[in-house]
Amino acid sequence: MASRLVSRIVRGVFLLVLALPLACTSSVREASMRLRSVPERTAIEHRDTVAVEAALGHPDRVRVEKPAEVWQYMTKRCVLDVTFYPGPDQRLRAEYLESRGADGVAMAVPDCLMSFAGEAKDL
Repeated sequence: MASRLVSRIVRGVFLLVLALPLACTSSVREASMRLRSVPERTAIEHRDTVAVEAALGHPDRVRVEKPAEVWQYMTKRCVLDVTFYPGPDQRLRAEYLESRGADGVAMAVPDCLMSFAGEAKDL
């Protein structure tokens, strides 16, 4: 009976060890699929959440500050904040874009967007 229990525990640990690398590579795969080309600022500004996610992929962080919602995207070179506010139809729309370098110093949004595509190609 004890040997059967030990066998099940060992099998469970073995399966967990096999599954762990798959879980880690899925986030890398998602990031590498995020962007293949440089998105235009016009594909983001004044667009709803669906269009922004189509242009930039899933955000790395989401912060809700009613009535706003801030989506944060990060690369090795910069951080891009996309701030959404409700539009006339009550759907959230990207009304404000701000980017900064990894050092925290302000960076032009187009330069930050270029780093997203470059990083996706490197993965």
